[in-house]
Amino acid sequence: MSSLLSHRASAPSQSAVAIGAALELIEPSIPYGFCALVRPVGGDHGCIEDAPQRADLIGQEIRLPHGLLGDGAAGLDATALRVPLAWTVACGGRPDWFFAAPVPHCRLHLIAVGIGPHHLSVERLSSVANLLGRLVQAGEATKLTRDASERLQALVRHVPVPVLFVDAMGAHEVQMNDEAAVLLGLAEGMRQPQAVAGALARLINAKGRHSLHRALTEDPHASLQFEIQQAGRDFRTDSRWIDDESLCGRLWMFTDITREKALQRQLADLAAHDPLTGILNRGSFDLRLREEIERAGRHRTPLGLLLFDLDHFKAVNDGWGHPAGDKVLKAAAAAAGAVLRGSDVFARIGGEEFAVILPETSAQGMLGVAERIRVAVAALEVPHGDALLRVTCSIGAAVHDAARNMPEALVARADEALYAAKRGGRNRVVATGELATGT
Repeated sequence: MSSLLSHRASAPSQSAVAIGAALELIEPSIPYGFCALVRPVGGDHGCIEDAPQRADLIGQEIRLPHGLLGDGAAGLDATALRVPLAWTVACGGRPDWFFAAPVPHCRLHLIAVGIGPHHLSVERLSSVANLLGRLVQAGEATKLTRDASERLQALVRHVPVPVLFVDAMGAHEVQMNDEAAVLLGLAEGMRQPQAVAGALARLINAKGRHSLHRALTEDPHASLQFEIQQAGRDFRTDSRWIDDESLCGRLWMFTDITREKALQRQLADLAAHDPLTGILNRGSFDLRLREEIERAGRHRTPLGLLLFDLDHFKAVNDGWGHPAGDKVLKAAAAAAGAVLRGSDVFARIGGEEFAVILPETSAQGMLGVAERIRVAVAALEVPHGDALLRVTCSIGAAVHDAARNMPEALVARADEALYAAKRGGRNRVVATGELATGT
């Protein structure tokens, strides 16, 4: 069968078979002769690329009658020509006629040569040459697609991150490396387009990413970027549509950003917390107070706020030095934190001043927490050298008022109660609108 495509492709294709069939269309018109595909190699010489009736000629360079390999179809009467000996040998006698027509889209000519009567015309030869041009073009496109697919498959296997390519028409097995299969939870026998599509759909729809699904529904060619967590690791997912001459489909790449996300969380944690005591800082307190007030308003639940600071703390710093003061601050924060619930919000909002947000806590419950904090701090004995440092705290308490739904208002009322506790003798709890309790 045809050798034309064998020089261009690693495996036979339907185009190669079709080219051979097209050549055979004109053979019945040549009782005593044959046809061939010839590639010009300079002057009046050409190399025979295909000759279904004379496979022994394929690959040979042969001389042609002058003027045969022109830009258009031609027919020559060999009786008036000097015929090269090679053609006389090939035909088993001196040829009487030659026909030639250029094959579009490639540097080939379709040649017909023979002896005696025939039923071939220049028009018929040109029609077959045009058909061959379309077949050659289709064969080249098929080869380009196959070559590109093979290159992509090799690339995908060696990319050091999970990656896969899904053909637009689902005509090929999904090209993916082992890392992508593990990430998607696909065993060796589950890499067909349907299984991969299901795994990707679950990935997109996880954790309420409905906007991604809508984006792909509205524009199947849309590019996507989102983050996922799989098997305890973080990945950034990039998905984009590829459409060029040889490949058409969607490429998925997954970049491991576990260390990056861990660092981000560490930095966010550092930014949110006081470096000395390890509890939340003033910025985090302001944010959480606003969130808790909004939540209490939505659910109509009580909310309490405590502000407390350490009594006569300046004397500790002046008498024992700032390292001693830092020890006392850390010990006081630990003692207060030990009596709080996991849902309570504890923050250092100034030098020796602390705040506690108490969600879903009544006024009576808030005062109970405040008293436990006061007692815990008063019981401290902080070792420093040969001394044991003692400290007390004053606490102001306020309950969120829905009529005054601003964080600043709640803080101001708790702060007012704190100063009342200071004026009342320190080491005590004072609530706005309530009697002071404590020693």
